[in-house]
Amino acid sequence: QEVFYVVTGKDYKYKPGSGSTLTTNVGNHLGSIVRGLEVSVRDFDTRVYHQFLYESENSFKNGGLSDGLTGFSVTSNTPRTRAFTFRKGVLEYFRTIDQAYVPSRPFNYDSYYNHEFLLIGNSYKGLIMGIPFLTAEPDMRAELPLGDPRNVSSNTRVRLFHLGLEAAAGNLFLRTRLSFSRNLGVYETLSRFPESPQFSGMLEAGMALKKGWQARALFAFDSGSLLYNSAGGFLSVARIF
Repeated sequence: QEVFYVVTGKDYKYKPGSGSTLTTNVGNHLGSIVRGLEVSVRDFDTRVYHQFLYESENSFKNGGLSDGLTGFSVTSNTPRTRAFTFRKGVLEYFRTIDQAYVPSRPFNYDSYYNHEFLLIGNSYKGLIMGIPFLTAEPDMRAELPLGDPRNVSSNTRVRLFHLGLEAAAGNLFLRTRLSFSRNLGVYETLSRFPESPQFSGMLEAGMALKKGWQARALFAFDSGSLLYNSAGGFLSVARIF
């Protein structure tokens, strides 16, 4: 019977006489449901998709499925030439605002990537796994308010637009990723966390050389009110086996 509660995320109520009246979830339920449409038109593959987040039964009951990732991508199928050509483009909107929150039950919401019993949440050595825009506390500006000190993230409520583009010309490829987000903290800091805009960008260029060698140059930067402003880059020459 417990397997049913683990798989479905349904609330588990301890039986009378067990000495506990606790109602909780069995296991950690962090997953997604994806729906989309893919169409090939001439030399391009186009795809529209939406990915719902869910963490508990609340996600289905209280409208948490309005959170998630909505995207549109276009990929070129034409062979590379020496002329400068478009290869791929992605436009996405990411939203984690609702979290199945209901004002009448303010402590019963889905704080994505935080966990009541597994104190490190969905992280590894303090780093958020899978979604870099849900911010680990050490990465935030010191003046921003923090939520529960046991949690790995004090910024799980995010609205974000992301643009990715890739082009090529012969052995040269160019790639950029640009993201603009508005960050609202967590529900524990609902009235104290200022809406914090953040812009993150990356520019990359690479060239295939002879005998499997490849040269790359990359520059990335952050600017905004959530993270400290920073910039960095690297140059590399590597052989691909």
